Amino acid sequence: VIFNSTAQIATYLNKKGDTDINSLKNHILEITATGGTNFEAGYQSALNVFDNLGTIEDGYQNRIIVITDAMPNIGTTDKVGLLKYMQTSAENNIYTTFIGVGLDFNTEVIKTITNVRGANYYSVSSEEEFNTLFSENGFQREFFSIPAWR
Repeated sequence: VIFNSTAQIATYLNKKGDTDINSLKNHILEITATGGTNFEAGYQSALNVFDNLGTIEDGYQNRIIVITDAMPNIGTTDKVGLLKYMQTSAENNIYTTFIGVGLDFNTEVIKTITNVRGANYYSVSSEEEFNTLFSENGFQREFFSIPAWR
């Protein structure tokens, strides 16, 4: 899901073997920052991706990873309203990780909305920190490698 002032489902979830990884990498590299930060629209679209899967299987960790500056300025922008999204998704076994990007990352908002079972957050301010975060946490570092920090 790509979000700024609005949200767009860029692709639905598929098994890794059914995914053209190079095409997905190229698509990610085409993303540029524009507009505002409508966290509500982005998060709701991400939940819709899970709805499209049908029944969520046991034994899997269902997680939305949000890469953001955590400065919501469109849609629901208050901490309490955003916290309700985290609580509702956690009750449905969908957990959230926030990766705060940039020096103006709003930790006050994130600390509040990640005070929910299964939610957490990290903050990065460089491409190196981003790559380290993903390699230390078991993500495929090469998949998320970005040639120039934006």
